[in-house]
Amino acid sequence: MEPTMHEGVVASFSDFARVVRDFFEPAWYTPSIAIGFSILLSIFLVFVLFKYVLSRRPESRKPSKENQMFMQVILSHGLEKFDEEILQELAEVAKIRPKYSLLLDKEVFNRALALIEKREKRDQPELKRYPKVDYLRRLSKKLFQKND
Repeated sequence: MEPTMHEGVVASFSDFARVVRDFFEPAWYTPSIAIGFSILLSIFLVFVLFKYVLSRRPESRKPSKENQMFMQVILSHGLEKFDEEILQELAEVAKIRPKYSLLLDKEVFNRALALIEKREKRDQPELKRYPKVDYLRRLSKKLFQKND
């Protein structure tokens, strides 16, 4: 008696299933393969993480548009690095955003100057002269002499 088509398909499927089962059957090397695969996977994930972190770092070093505009205004007024640092500190203390408005608007500058003068008087009431405030007043004259 000749096997039917259905019996041949079932026999070939059972042979295929047996081959797959034998292939995935636990053997002495299966745990070491799993450990090796997990180590390789973890190394790959750490590499991807470092690549991501390192690719983000150069963007954080680039000055923001606000800082670029601030620097352009500083350069246009011919101010020095020392002046820039004092003005940036003033903008941070007075919480002025955008920073360059401190250099372009006399009212904003005067409000920030009054705030820092008030803070220095509160912190050091025994001093009569405040060199930073005096310097900022002179700087104000330099910044806004064209606007008056």
